[in-house]
Amino acid sequence: MANAHRRTEVHYTAFDSELNIFSDKARQIEIDWAALLSQEVLNQLPDGSSSFFVLPCMRDLKLSDEMRTSILDEAAKCDVAIRHPREQDVDLPNAMTLNSPAEAIIGHLAEKEPVTIRHFRSTVGKTMSNFRNVTVIDFADALLMKDSDSH
Repeated sequence: MANAHRRTEVHYTAFDSELNIFSDKARQIEIDWAALLSQEVLNQLPDGSSSFFVLPCMRDLKLSDEMRTSILDEAAKCDVAIRHPREQDVDLPNAMTLNSPAEAIIGHLAEKEPVTIRHFRSTVGKTMSNFRNVTVIDFADALLMKDSDSH
């Protein structure tokens, strides 16, 4: 990694520079999330949706069955569980696959009322950490702490 850092002149990122390993060389790009907003997806959301769980690609995770169940149980408590784009197998009554970035949908809703996002090590959580009216909770922190306490 030291060689990559030495060779990198500028690193463009959607994340704040302090969240980036190239923080001294990072240049944050601005994304016009509103331009990526899908009215079709907004119309499919349950009325009053204010809590979201951005699911990881479950098949890519090497987790115990208990941890997988905990993630899905937590997702089921939210108004909407957003499936990972590569994951169609998550079968929850509140699960949706979006054809628009989660940041665009959630950011739009947060303009009107506070929104809570739970996620499991998702880039959506990092991207939205500075959005107004958005609370971001990385469920992985609590889940991994609970798992280590049980051993």
